[in-house]
Amino acid sequence: MLHDPAAPSPRRHRPYATAALVALMVAAWYVDTHTRVSTGLGPDELPARFVLLGDGPAPWQLVTWAFVHGDGWHLAMNLPGLALFGAACERHVGAWGLLATTLVACVLVGALFVCLDGRDLYGASGLVTSFAAMVFALACARPDARWMRACVALASLAYAWVFDLAPWLRGRPSPGLVPHGLGYAVGLALALALVGVRRRRA
Repeated sequence: MLHDPAAPSPRRHRPYATAALVALMVAAWYVDTHTRVSTGLGPDELPARFVLLGDGPAPWQLVTWAFVHGDGWHLAMNLPGLALFGAACERHVGAWGLLATTLVACVLVGALFVCLDGRDLYGASGLVTSFAAMVFALACARPDARWMRACVALASLAYAWVFDLAPWLRGRPSPGLVPHGLGYAVGLALALALVGVRRRRA
């Protein structure tokens, strides 16, 4: 698998960037749901200015799509994975590295989704799968802390199995299968790029 002897040992610190990201997700959901204009004709529409529109997205929507959720349940389904895998990534790349990873992953997943799928995109699950794949690859690249690496890798695999692989094998794929798959690919690519940069610097 990946082996990155040049990688520094993961830092032991509190995941401030991950906590800020989770808080921002909750704040964005609160502001969004309390500023929608009620039509009285069913579910209120999502804010088109922030959803990634498949028929012609604005540049900022390549980032904002990950912070828009349909309802509280949608948000609640994404927050545990965001907190777990975000904190694990932050342990490897640091606070600023996690924020940079968030920006790059959002843009790449969003841009690829627009190219491959004509639907609108919203919700943080594509970002969560990026973190899951990235931390899986980075954990496998570490030569130390085998039990910690095993736990992280198993958590990443369990997430992919529960939310994507098992439903797909049962013939009922998740509605988010495409953005999730793009998230896994982007996260793995970012991890490989990081490992490559560290090796060149070593």
